[in-house]
Amino acid sequence: MNRGRKGFSLLEVLVAFAIMALVFAALLPGQSDLLARAHRSNDHLLANDILASLAALERVPGATVTNAALSLPQGWEITRTATPTIIQGVSGTTIELSIHGPYGRQLEDRTLWRPAQ
Repeated sequence: MNRGRKGFSLLEVLVAFAIMALVFAALLPGQSDLLARAHRSNDHLLANDILASLAALERVPGATVTNAALSLPQGWEITRTATPTIIQGVSGTTIELSIHGPYGRQLEDRTLWRPAQ
């Protein structure tokens, strides 16, 4: 090393980059897992919000809910089944709402009952 010059030598810079690369490589797996969990949590919150809105709409007399009226993220799907039922002598409809996120993963379910009008 030349004592008269200011700055870092090429070897010192390369060693510093190698140390930083090792630190980032050690932190990367934990960060990707954290990011994946955050995405799953966000998907569940969005699915819960969508299904709560749909359940509220199902309770409005005369309201019809169609998948075309919803703007869902790409790859998401809502399934809705309505089954006529009689509960304690009162006829009505049991409605099951289910939302599937990307890759077909089921995120949330709702079951509600609406009396016949």
